[in-house]
Amino acid sequence: MLGMPARAQAKRLIDYIPDDKLASIVNYLQKFTTSKPSATSINAEKKAAYEALLAEVKPIKGKPLSLNGQDEVADIIMRKYEGLN
Repeated sequence: MLGMPARAQAKRLIDYIPDDKLASIVNYLQKFTTSKPSATSINAEKKAAYEALLAEVKPIKGKPLSLNGQDEVADIIMRKYEGLN
């Protein structure tokens, strides 16, 4: 059987993994076996933050807004956090 050597190797691997990390590793591996939803879910918190930044956008005369205001939002973020370095 092809699966038996892999199972034996997996059982040996468990001996090397600390008990407190075992659950997180199992959860990580289960992500590969579960089916993923076809549509990506939108994080409501990130969406609200993006919309708040987009609300601060003030178009410059003669310059059209970029697609979805992405360039303008990037400029706002850069201005807001450029002094943190």
